[in-house]
Amino acid sequence: MSVDEILKEREPNKFICALSDYVTDLNLGGVMPADLKRAPALVRGVIFIHAFDLATVNSGIYQWIVELYDGYPQFAKFCDTIKAKKAADYVREAIALFPKGRVPKSLDAKLDFCEEHESELDAIDCKFQGASEDAILKLRDYIASNQNAFELEVQKFWAIRRRHKH
Repeated sequence: MSVDEILKEREPNKFICALSDYVTDLNLGGVMPADLKRAPALVRGVIFIHAFDLATVNSGIYQWIVELYDGYPQFAKFCDTIKAKKAADYVREAIALFPKGRVPKSLDAKLDFCEEHESELDAIDCKFQGASEDAILKLRDYIASNQNAFELEVQKFWAIRRRHKH
């Protein structure tokens, strides 16, 4: 499926799934953490928005916090770039619950904190319901406006992945 065809998809879930499949090119195998670290910003943003959507729609911001470490500020900044203010605010408000706004690296510490603050996290989920869908739609608009740059970034990402394919 081409980017032009993907951009025509109006249903947010189908759009982000198709876009994520496109940027990760399933023929190249799974995306390794080292590949993701080297991914161009817009490609990494697509992958993160897809993961954000899956986590928050199914389990809430709690799941997103547990699965990610230290990428929260960059993700919120990416959301700002694509004008997905609701998603950026959602992440920032959840992270602000943590001491000094820093999520602990330890999975056990994250789980303990999230369990202790379950009601606050649930309230944040309710307040920002629909944020991931909004981010997906903003991403679609951003890519449509920057399609050439996006396709160049995808080509760079594929080249990175081909070099590291085992």
